Amino acid sequence: MKIIPQKLILIITLIIFLVTSYDSTIANANFNPPPGRPLNVGVLLYNESDLFISLIKKNLENIQRNNEDKLNFIFFDGKGNTTITHELAIQLSQGYYDLLLMNLMTPSPENTEQIISSLKSRNIPFVLFISEVSEKLIFNYKKAAIVGFSLINPGATQGQILVDAWNTDKNSIDKNKDNKLQYIMLKGDPTLIVTTARTNAALETITNAGIKIDELASINIYWDKELAKTTMASLFLRYGNSIEAIISNNDAMAIGAIKALQKFGYNKGNKDKSIAVVGFDAIPEAQELIKKGIMLGSVLNDAKTFAEMLYNVGVNLTLGKSPIEGTQYKLNPTGTIIIPHEKFLK
Repeated sequence: MKIIPQKLILIITLIIFLVTSYDSTIANANFNPPPGRPLNVGVLLYNESDLFISLIKKNLENIQRNNEDKLNFIFFDGKGNTTITHELAIQLSQGYYDLLLMNLMTPSPENTEQIISSLKSRNIPFVLFISEVSEKLIFNYKKAAIVGFSLINPGATQGQILVDAWNTDKNSIDKNKDNKLQYIMLKGDPTLIVTTARTNAALETITNAGIKIDELASINIYWDKELAKTTMASLFLRYGNSIEAIISNNDAMAIGAIKALQKFGYNKGNKDKSIAVVGFDAIPEAQELIKKGIMLGSVLNDAKTFAEMLYNVGVNLTLGKSPIEGTQYKLNPTGTIIIPHEKFLK
């Protein structure tokens, strides 16, 4: 398994929080915008069509509707293309904005340094989220923040969902009674650290629990729901009843896989014809499938809380405050805002 280098601290920005256990609030609801106009906030999204990213945008729009006299979000879509995203980031760094919220995803170190240097020279506050960047680049700039979570722990939580299910009702998963978990791994973009970290952590958690595993297939689906659907249909024709679990790096791919399984009569509510599917994000569609017993579980990322976090941290930076002032967020020793994660189960 690939080991993440320790010398370069890379944080993948994402918020994962259990809504039912945390009362999220707008910490800066009463802030005063610049005189005579709302705060102009540029928001760069790596891929607006991504299910989770689209939910973040929707919730930012909701915040704007409730604060129309105070801020104006201007959205830019990188269309899932690193080159387009970089070009947009350069344009934004040279534009006239009071604040930038940027989802750079996986920029090269050179591109990232170019963007951040431009922002520093123009004294523009910014927040990086869902971006693989080195914290060293913003270390001495008080108007910047990175928000994220541990690379390892959320993947471990995903693996623990399967461990708990195996220990609770092994017979429903171990269909061939060989004391091994036959699984298919659906992975995201292979160039991203988060893909490797999430995958390895899930599998290590399962094996560390004493469960033997047998990998039937491990395929990069690039977070895409439809590609997962067509790929899973082909895999089912090859492996059929041998598949006992599907571990997916995100919910979009998990949902696509379930749609494929349902065409073969699986995962439609009959426990005897069900394959354990674990996703990541707990988006609304996945939550409904989990509640119906069609999907085993997911790791919760709440887009509403995420959007509120971006707003709170961003406004704090524009006011010259600590990024976490007036919030319940915590900074890790390297200065990154770390948000906890939770299981989402039936």
